Amino acid sequence: MVRSPYIAYAYPNGIQCTIDSASSFETVVANILITILFVLLNPSKYKERNSIMTVTTKRSPRLHVDGAILGYKRALRTQNVNVSLVKIKGCDNKADADFYLGKRVAFITKAADGQFRVNWGKVSRHHGSNGVVRCRFRRNLPPQAIGGRVRVMLYPSRV
Repeated sequence: MVRSPYIAYAYPNGIQCTIDSASSFETVVANILITILFVLLNPSKYKERNSIMTVTTKRSPRLHVDGAILGYKRALRTQNVNVSLVKIKGCDNKADADFYLGKRVAFITKAADGQFRVNWGKVSRHHGSNGVVRCRFRRNLPPQAIGGRVRVMLYPSRV
């Protein structure tokens, strides 16, 4: 887990906050108010060390970027169902699409028994110059998946 740049110390006579300079003013104010509420409402949930209670906000790093399935690779009359076209959020040109080459793609569905099933794929190449990529999945995507969401994982890294 990665710690956020915001740490608050709750002393018996007040609260001291340590904030990263990159945080926006609204984020800082919101975090301070949340810390005050948590300390006042739930003082027993924080470990006390030498009369100092430490409150840290943790957030795990997001290892994926959202994408949308546009359809299959196709010509005018034939479509190639083993290659799916995916538009990645924030990817607007060919240079951006080159970063995602080789990255893993997850199409997540919920089964009737409540379990989640994942169809894994891989970004194989770009498709045009507008940031759309071609993906090959282990099992071909069903037609109901068109318009659905996928997660483009930020691994494996080529850096």
